Amino acid sequence: MSIKERILKERCKFAVFVSKDYFKFNAAHFIAYKGYRERLHGHNYRVDLKIWGDRGHDGYVVDFGKMKAVIRQLCKEINEHVIIPAKSDVLLIEEEGDNITIKTEDNSFFSFPQQDCKLLPIIHSSAEELAQYIVSAQSLSCFSHLYHVYLQLLKTIDQFSEDYLINNRGVT
Repeated sequence: MSIKERILKERCKFAVFVSKDYFKFNAAHFIAYKGYRERLHGHNYRVDLKIWGDRGHDGYVVDFGKMKAVIRQLCKEINEHVIIPAKSDVLLIEEEGDNITIKTEDNSFFSFPQQDCKLLPIIHSSAEELAQYIVSAQSLSCFSHLYHVYLQLLKTIDQFSEDYLINNRGVT
């Protein structure tokens, strides 16, 4: 058990785990940073959440229906799209008619139908930044009463990224 988990266990009385077969999405992407660009490829991602908090007046830590709907919608929005890191410092991303064009540092050029792309406010399309995007305050703002949200984004059974959202009531 990590130090953060021990502190949370002392502060919070309850932790709940949320995992559904439909908390998944398939997406294409490539990582690009100064001096490097991966080939375009894809993954089948799966999202799991662990949430710490106190029970509310209704007896629950979180409204599972609401939480599942939010995560399901996020997965649906990304599913079967090319993930484009809109804040990239090495990609030239432009809209040209109905297409998104990308010119890379090595002069490679991509053109995708705009409807097949998901521009995300991230720098790289890594699992780490995708996990951070999913647990961002914007995505989960309706759950601001929670102390702590832990997200695991699995690319494969043995390769995953983790991210934590800790609000002002939790561990800093």
